[in-house]
Amino acid sequence: MSRSLSVYATDFQAVVSAAGCGDRALLKELRRSDDSKELLAALEELVVRTDGAYSQPAEWLGFAQERLCEVYGRMLPNECVSAISLTRLEEIDAGFETTGLGLTLQGLMYGGGPLRQLPWPSDFPSTGRWPPEVIAPALELYERLAPTSDDPDVDALIVAVGDWLSVAAAQRHGLVGFYY
Repeated sequence: MSRSLSVYATDFQAVVSAAGCGDRALLKELRRSDDSKELLAALEELVVRTDGAYSQPAEWLGFAQERLCEVYGRMLPNECVSAISLTRLEEIDAGFETTGLGLTLQGLMYGGGPLRQLPWPSDFPSTGRWPPEVIAPALELYERLAPTSDDPDVDALIVAVGDWLSVAAAQRHGLVGFYY
């Protein structure tokens, strides 16, 4: 079965500050006209609840965290990791690990998002991150090593990761992945 990894260059501090801030104006900004009642409830709980005792399902809180990442960042092109099987992602990750960057797709898929206090969902989305403090050093190493691969899929991913790192570094953001 094919899955997709959506990647956002995101202001981690803004996302963390928004959770539990109680700002109803922010909540209004986060809402979309086509949001489900479950997402609206999760957004409200995530922004308004200050004690962190969440009652909404973890999956919906994950979707709410993704909305925060969208508002405080931007989604990056993900063609190379869209409609791809977990097995193929793991194979690509194994090849990617040989680049020496010290980053893995698994970190963007399963490392938890900026809101570390959220419960882990039993279903999708799973969330991962490359925090802001690793972005600039990884980009510097990427540019110095100019990694490549004999596998065209890994090579496409290496190029995409370089682009992701460049965008995040320019904004002093981290990267957050949502794996569906």
